[in-house]
Amino acid sequence: MKRMHVNLAVQDLDASIAFYAKLFGSPPSVVKPDYAKWMLDDPRVNFALSARGRVPGIDHLGIQVEDEAELAEVQARLAAADGPVLAEGATTCCYAKSEKSWITDPQGVAWEAFLTHGESTTYGDGEQGEKPRLARAPAISCCACAMSEVTIFHNPACETSRNTLAMIRNAGIEPAIIEYLKTPPGRAEILAIVAAAGLTLRQALREKGTPFAELGLGDPALGDDALLDAIAAHPILLNRPFVVTALGTRLCRPSERVLDILPASQQAPFSKEDGTRVGDAP
Repeated sequence: MKRMHVNLAVQDLDASIAFYAKLFGSPPSVVKPDYAKWMLDDPRVNFALSARGRVPGIDHLGIQVEDEAELAEVQARLAAADGPVLAEGATTCCYAKSEKSWITDPQGVAWEAFLTHGESTTYGDGEQGEKPRLARAPAISCCACAMSEVTIFHNPACETSRNTLAMIRNAGIEPAIIEYLKTPPGRAEILAIVAAAGLTLRQALREKGTPFAELGLGDPALGDDALLDAIAAHPILLNRPFVVTALGTRLCRPSERVLDILPASQQAPFSKEDGTRVGDAP
């Protein structure tokens, strides 16, 4: 069964714990020097307080799930919503190890869908952001509060991926770079990224330079579960580069497809590594 998640940024953690302990009729189940959490059953809520130097108020909301099937269900809802989905994958946040994705609602409030796998001895947030999470761009990451508005799932060995990254930087943007062969996204995150790009999972597979043929992945009888198993074992099978921005998600092949979703224009003339000129610049 799913559980609602509310995370409040507070200034005085001790005073806030005292207040909510009386409101909920129970002490928090987790207390850290900068964090407290209640896992309530009536109402069914994961309610958390974070004293991390952010502006007091709602930091973010979310839906916590209990298994991979529920996570995939909620991820599909995120993908169907009107906004880009940031698939964060496995991460440490709020003293917990989780697999999660993010979306921002029309008011700018960040929502996460997450499956918790275990506890962590660290909060997972290396920065002390001053702004509330609700003021951030859609490409937001829990506990990575200064994350770029543009995220690229990058393979530095791929010329197309390198050209895409260069065009992002030529627009004056330094993106969040996820080298997905080193830190591959989870199954639910892959489905969310692919759906947000308007593709089927099969359309997102890469054949060249991968074990696609060896694994018999051309068999149309294979469903998404089998394809996800193959990608999990061989992340190179996921085509590249996927780019997520506030304007959408694209598999940028050819690389100039990234220009459709960048929030800024090219700042200078740009040529690909093979010398092909792309777009116009002042």
